[in-house]
Amino acid sequence: FAAEHGLAFGLSAPSARVIDAVARRAAQRTGAGAGAGPGAGGGVNVLVLDAGLGGRALRCIPALLGSTPALRGVSNAAPPPLVKASDDEPMHEIVHIESDAQLSGFAARLMAHALGFGTDPEVAMPGVRQLPVVPGEETALEETLASLRDDWEIPSFDLVFLGDRPGGRSYQQKQLEALLKADMLRPGAIVHAEGPAAEDEATMRYLEGVKSGDRTFETEVHDLGAGTSAIVSTLRHAGDEL
Repeated sequence: FAAEHGLAFGLSAPSARVIDAVARRAAQRTGAGAGAGPGAGGGVNVLVLDAGLGGRALRCIPALLGSTPALRGVSNAAPPPLVKASDDEPMHEIVHIESDAQLSGFAARLMAHALGFGTDPEVAMPGVRQLPVVPGEETALEETLASLRDDWEIPSFDLVFLGDRPGGRSYQQKQLEALLKADMLRPGAIVHAEGPAAEDEATMRYLEGVKSGDRTFETEVHDLGAGTSAIVSTLRHAGDEL
């Protein structure tokens, strides 16, 4: 399917390494990481914008599996029985938003396979749940975020992957502004934005916007090669020293 439609499904090695690192960091920041004591924190809420075939969402799964005590090592074992996740244990949420219904459905089936439950996206591995969202053509991101908060009771996110569509960094800046306006980023939330390299004018404007906004981010730029970079920005907690 990916080859037929000319879609980039796989991630480059540098891109995959950055995603692995931010997913692990998000799990540790919520208190759900390896070594955290019982009841140390809730699950990790992940948002993937313009999810496409689900490469970034899929890449988060190992970090989330490793952060849930009951699930460590599951990926190398036989799939567990088909069960719904328990209501009383921390739940990791992976919300992936894609306006193309065909791509979204394909990504949801891949996620279900990765979690060990065939092709049914409604069945969750204990502690991990996905929510594929297909907004209407005229639906603004602000409306989708409001629906996630009000209808799906997902108040905020710990890790967000911004989209990479025409418009590039300015498009990502608008997505970030929508998230901040809706107050959908938890203190300590990590925002990942992949696009042109650090010396690109649009990237420099994006970095300036992140640094000059009302909310303070700690930002790092990772060179991915081939003229691209990943900007990783962490929202500071109120009262953090600058």
